[in-house]
Amino acid sequence: MWDFGIELASEHQNRATSYITARNNLIYHCHTAGVSIGGYAPERGHTDHCTVVNNTLYENDTSATGSGELQMQWNMADNIFENNIVYAGPHCLLVLNKSQVDKSQPPATIDHNLYHCVSGRRRAHGRGLPPR
Repeated sequence: MWDFGIELASEHQNRATSYITARNNLIYHCHTAGVSIGGYAPERGHTDHCTVVNNTLYENDTSATGSGELQMQWNMADNIFENNIVYAGPHCLLVLNKSQVDKSQPPATIDHNLYHCVSGRRRAHGRGLPPR
């Protein structure tokens, strides 16, 4: 399949990917993340005001890169990830957050999603997320 299913990112310093909506997609069996947002390194571009809504992410990160179903990279603000179905494969990594922006404001609003891990509920996890 593909490296990323959907990537909302900018590789260019001081440039942004902004006001993009990814809606109603089936994203499955990608080598890395199903959805990736943000610059790939701290000195790269940023993602802001993007919306990922009503998608199905199914068993992505098949190469076990540690990027999970949703990968949030660096330099993000005011993004939305809502109303998605997230079905993680055997590694059960649902969300990876690499962002180092202001911790008082999360890089994305993540809400009203349905999550499932094929290896069981106790194995499902996210990395880099603030405690709830």
